[in-house]
Amino acid sequence: MEQGAADLGNELRQLYRAAGSPAVDKLVELSQGRLPVSHWPTPSSVRGWFHEGAAPVSCAALLVFVELLDGFARQASDGAHLPRSAQWWELLWYRTTRPQPPAPDGPDGPDGPAPATAGGGNVVEGHARLLGPTVQAGAINGGVHVHPPAEPAAAPPAPAPSVPPQRDPPVVIRVQRGTETIEFYDEGLARIWITSVLGQRHGEEEAGR
Repeated sequence: MEQGAADLGNELRQLYRAAGSPAVDKLVELSQGRLPVSHWPTPSSVRGWFHEGAAPVSCAALLVFVELLDGFARQASDGAHLPRSAQWWELLWYRTTRPQPPAPDGPDGPDGPAPATAGGGNVVEGHARLLGPTVQAGAINGGVHVHPPAEPAAAPPAPAPSVPPQRDPPVVIRVQRGTETIEFYDEGLARIWITSVLGQRHGEEEAGR
């Protein structure tokens, strides 16, 4: 995926420069009207994002600063700046801040056989559990549906070629958010993303009480 090849610190630096390197204190002041007090970053933390490659602690704070910088970049480029989607930044942040799961030792992994699934569905250990053909995941973000891809139709037998054809990796989970679709080719990344979003939404609900 494109997100895996990108570097969060480098992407933030490039966007900050495209925005004309606005004053950090000004950005912090503008962000405070869009974030809960518990997510307010300090100016020194924000300078670390732009100059030292540090990752924001909160994904919500990252998205607010990206939106502000996109606005400055559009002004600086007379509207020619093309912003990346919020989902692109979310996945890049999750990939950067969440550790990758260890590679399994064998077909069943290092801890024994993998858990069985109901009806051939997907199971993501942790806070998210996907069973069956479709799961309504409204706790992540209202209106989000997580769909394991349908089983492909059986192809007629064909003579074995001398060289096996190259095949694209299968989609593990497809996430539809409004008009955008995100496809995960790695179960570990899907597990990290879903669990992290659930945790973030839970934290925002607790902060709002």
